[in-house]
Amino acid sequence: MRRCILCRLVKEDSKFNDEHIFQKSIGGTLVINNVCTNCNSNLGSVDAFLTDNFLIKLKRHKLRIKNYDGVVPNPLKYKSSFEDGSPAKIEFHSNGEYKGVYAHRQLNASKIDDRIVGQITYNQSDKDDKQKAIKELNKYLRKNGLPPMTEEEIEAKFIKVSYRPKVTLELKEKDYLFHPLPLIKIAFEFTHLILGDRFLEDRVAIAMRKALRGESFNQDLLKGRFGLPQSFILDLLSKKFPESHCALLINEGSGICCVLKIFDTIESILHVSSNAKKYKAFESVFVVNDPVDGSIKFIDFIDYVNSFSDEELDDLLDLWEKEKVET
Repeated sequence: MRRCILCRLVKEDSKFNDEHIFQKSIGGTLVINNVCTNCNSNLGSVDAFLTDNFLIKLKRHKLRIKNYDGVVPNPLKYKSSFEDGSPAKIEFHSNGEYKGVYAHRQLNASKIDDRIVGQITYNQSDKDDKQKAIKELNKYLRKNGLPPMTEEEIEAKFIKVSYRPKVTLELKEKDYLFHPLPLIKIAFEFTHLILGDRFLEDRVAIAMRKALRGESFNQDLLKGRFGLPQSFILDLLSKKFPESHCALLINEGSGICCVLKIFDTIESILHVSSNAKKYKAFESVFVVNDPVDGSIKFIDFIDYVNSFSDEELDDLLDLWEKEKVET
């Protein structure tokens, strides 16, 4: 028997399964097993805000990170159209290699006297698509009392036009704007992994759990102050692990912050506790999850900072000062 860290119900061990702190579909391999199957299932809708994000899908495609079904996601699977407004499809093979731009197969024809005048649209590189287009044409001919045509007859009577058109992709704000819930989930699970069950009594943890369960919560609790320059600390993590997922739990004054980096695409700092003294043995924990090879490294953060030369640290601080002036 064990207690779920989300619903707080005690259930049999068989009612629990692996929960990935960094989502499995973005290459996460850091796993906990104290989320019940019901809550784990409900977290799927939270994870989707991250895994279905356009920018994240582009990164998953670049690194060839597969879905649960073993297929590299198509990052361009959105409503798209050619210059004339007709619908288009951009497709990739299951391994992520580019396949091509496809038109939706269409037959536009009309009967004038005893003749059929019209246009067939199909994908020239797709033999199946061509055969389906021929079947649709012959079905139309028979329906209008005309004999069907062979492929050779069609080739002879129709003027073939081949072209490589421009395609416009239609994105909505929800497709590329980042939602906070997946980051709250990662921070909540990672912080509990490090601080243990005492963290669940923390008022910030209670607010995070409410958020993940779809209840109203005080968002201000997650906005604690962070003394170090935020861009500096985030650039520090990215310097040696540019495309990895990183989580850093660190004391900051009287509180604790969780610094998160997903690929080189999302960065965030969440306040996870206002009472650092409650966790006396804790100083800082830094973990790096490589989404390509699946490796997990727990690194001493002080040693990590000391691995930078004074010049490198000065460069990062200079960059932060420049960004501060520009904003």
